[in-house]
Amino acid sequence: MPEKTNLELSGIITPLITPLRPDFTLDDGALAKIINHAIAGGVSSIFPLGTTGEFASFSLNFQLDVIKKVCEQVNGRVAVLISITASCVEDTLKLAEMAEKCNADAVVATLPFYFSLSQDEISSYFTQIADNVNLPLYLYNMPGKTKINIAPETVNVLAKHPNIIGLKDSSGDMGYFGTVSKLVEEPGFSLYVGPEEELAEALKLGAKGGVNGGSNLFPKFYVELFNAFEKGDLAQVDELQTKVRAFSAAVYNLTDNPNNYLQGLKAAMSIKGFCEPTLAPPLKALGSADMERLRIVLNDWT
Repeated sequence: MPEKTNLELSGIITPLITPLRPDFTLDDGALAKIINHAIAGGVSSIFPLGTTGEFASFSLNFQLDVIKKVCEQVNGRVAVLISITASCVEDTLKLAEMAEKCNADAVVATLPFYFSLSQDEISSYFTQIADNVNLPLYLYNMPGKTKINIAPETVNVLAKHPNIIGLKDSSGDMGYFGTVSKLVEEPGFSLYVGPEEELAEALKLGAKGGVNGGSNLFPKFYVELFNAFEKGDLAQVDELQTKVRAFSAAVYNLTDNPNNYLQGLKAAMSIKGFCEPTLAPPLKALGSADMERLRIVLNDWT
């Protein structure tokens, strides 16, 4: 078996929002502004078209355009990880082809929508992708959306594939994260955490970094937390994690909408002057009253 692809990423990865104009077209100017802001804040990578990027609401051609424009804008300053999740393998491979053409560094895939899958089918699915893409692949565990968990034992099997180099876990289940961390010992396979509320705990359990939505807006919060952990300053880590949790509670829970995280983050980005609060249909942006509530909340955040 060939040696595992080597791409050692650590630090904070920004799961990029997809800024939209009111007519739901891509806002190129806002895209550039947000990318430049995240990079200036010290993030190690830009990751478009994930959950935070609303990928499931966009056509294949729209996603291909996003890949091209993100890679052009980043222009090699940090790594670029491209989400290639789709409901059929053919579209997944088309996204991966564009990622390679645009000189992205790696691709990321969660499970396709609609059908429930057995663990054997999950393993076969990711193996098929890894066998047919030229960029290294990160697995993406997102059971809150896919309704399926990639079992730790399945992760352990897939970690042995030379082109599968890591897992982003957005389950929010730190018991699961700890089990995977202990079970998977494959050299060159790295773990990253999605929910920013658990960033500090994940780092203590062996994560190489976080894929944290709030880094679109306040990248330095998350970068400082990671750097404090790297320096062994656990008191500062805990202090910063408390700050991140307070931000999350203030911004992501304004409504009882099941997509309140996306509503709150995009609205906050709008209030801070980065983009419109527009979400892609069928999701709806915050209403005017909630926007005003958030505006008051954000007065406490700089």
